[in-house]
Amino acid sequence: MVRYLLFVCAVCLTAVWYGSDSLSGSHMPGAGAPDASKRASAERARKAEKPRRLAARSEQPKQTSRGRKVRLKQGRGGHYFADVRVNGRKLEMVVDTGATSIALTSKSAKRLGVYPRADKFIYKTRTANGITKVAVVTLKEVKIGGIRVKNVEATVHKGKGLSINLLGMSFLNRLRKFYFEGDTMTMVN
Repeated sequence: MVRYLLFVCAVCLTAVWYGSDSLSGSHMPGAGAPDASKRASAERARKAEKPRRLAARSEQPKQTSRGRKVRLKQGRGGHYFADVRVNGRKLEMVVDTGATSIALTSKSAKRLGVYPRADKFIYKTRTANGITKVAVVTLKEVKIGGIRVKNVEATVHKGKGLSINLLGMSFLNRLRKFYFEGDTMTMVN
């Protein structure tokens, strides 16, 4: 139980870190949920910013793969975006060494065919979008380029509690190694 509480806390902090950027432009973890007028204002700003954010993602340098080695170039904001196949379906994820596990949006989980039962959403976490519940699941397979890892632990965030999928340590710790050199992240299995 303590392990899962620590796990949920780490996911929560990560979600707050990334989620707060899209709502308020701030990287201040722990900020409380905005009041109704601030939420409406933030929603309008987010909708106006969405095409720019999507364009920025599409401009991200491609990842390169050779055998069981994958290299990711650092993108805007210092993030590493990865094209990942989970259970055979493609998802974009942000590599997050501060996240205990892979964290999935509820929409992405549905696309993957991952449907946790309602009684499995027992852990609460605070994100920039407010308090949300998460369920712990096991993904059959996570693949990036030639790297394939089976039976990987992840969390599914209920509702709109998470705005982007995170590739966390439940995947990275299963690799032989990963390291950073300049603006490149390398994963080796």
